[in-house]
Amino acid sequence: MPVPGPSDWLANQREPGQTFKAFVNSRPCRPDARRRVLYLQPLGTWQPDDGPSLGQLRQFTAAFFEMDVAILPVLDLVHAGITSRRDPWTRHVQLLTSDILNLLKRRLPEDAFALLGITMSFSRGGRPAQRLHHVGFSATTPDIQKPR
Repeated sequence: MPVPGPSDWLANQREPGQTFKAFVNSRPCRPDARRRVLYLQPLGTWQPDDGPSLGQLRQFTAAFFEMDVAILPVLDLVHAGITSRRDPWTRHVQLLTSDILNLLKRRLPEDAFALLGITMSFSRGGRPAQRLHHVGFSATTPDIQKPR
């Protein structure tokens, strides 16, 4: 693994490492008969020239995770109540992740293994295919329960 660059998370946050044995011993979440679909929740606009299509993202995600993947209808950021701001240095739009996580928690389908919010909105530049960002909520995370 390369050394983190100056703007990478690990260059700015102290986090302990994790061995493979520690990961296995943590009993990571796995899909089961009830929670078996990975959902993608597009947030904001999706223009054809902005990067991969939602269909391509669904196909890639299904192949990578080897599970069923469904795409939910695109949500407008303003109507979804997602707080945003313009980064004062880059001038790119940034979204408040706690708003996204709260939204995903409320919208979690009953058969979801996980629900990932995906957006092209808080870009840091680069080519369009490098600007896709995600935030996720897993129904199987032990310390987070779906509200009833």
